[in-house]
Amino acid sequence: MKIHGNTSQNFPIKGLDLDGAGGQGRQPFRHRIFPERARAEFEHFLLRPSGQDYYLALMRDEFMQSLAMEFGMETQAARLAVVFLNGEYWGLHYLKEKEDADFVAYYGDTSPDHLDYLEGYVVARAGDTQQYDAMMQFLRTHDVRDPANYAHVQTLVEVPSYIDYKVAEIFNYRWDIGNHRLWRPRAPGGRWRWLQFDNDVGFGGFAAVPPPWAFNMLAYDLEPNGPWTH
Repeated sequence: MKIHGNTSQNFPIKGLDLDGAGGQGRQPFRHRIFPERARAEFEHFLLRPSGQDYYLALMRDEFMQSLAMEFGMETQAARLAVVFLNGEYWGLHYLKEKEDADFVAYYGDTSPDHLDYLEGYVVARAGDTQQYDAMMQFLRTHDVRDPANYAHVQTLVEVPSYIDYKVAEIFNYRWDIGNHRLWRPRAPGGRWRWLQFDNDVGFGGFAAVPPPWAFNMLAYDLEPNGPWTH
């Protein structure tokens, strides 16, 4: 077991990463932890107290992921748990799937050794960034309003997945680009897909521009010289 998270490691209630392959025995957890899903083997799962939302709604990420799940986006399963540590009550957490290469491989029906999985500011957690870097170079040097260029982009990106991701981000008023995650199978025709992850800042949560219900997230995303910031 280890502490999970980045900035949330500084909070009084910390997320925990239960690592079945990291200690004596090195065996994954074999149990259907989330009854609504068929997955029954986990090298990791989380006990997560909602990150930056732990002292506010304690539900933002789970609620927003449940909305995105309804239109087919990859989301983390979650269920509430009452946590005791050494017999001491430690509050409400969520049992939650860990979004990692094994998560992507399971839901993408591929091997963890045959995918590119990127987190945050384009850090490769599986595979590498070569295909992503080449795609970004193409986008910087070609006008995608040209039908031929856009057709090429469609061979690199599952465009409906990207649209769904941006729609969810705009609707949720969720701006945390440091938690950007995407993946592709390392195979001919493998295209990038975007994942839902860490929406704790959404719906007027942590560090929202006040009043959050008046913030125009659509205009923010469509700003031609932006995105601008406060």
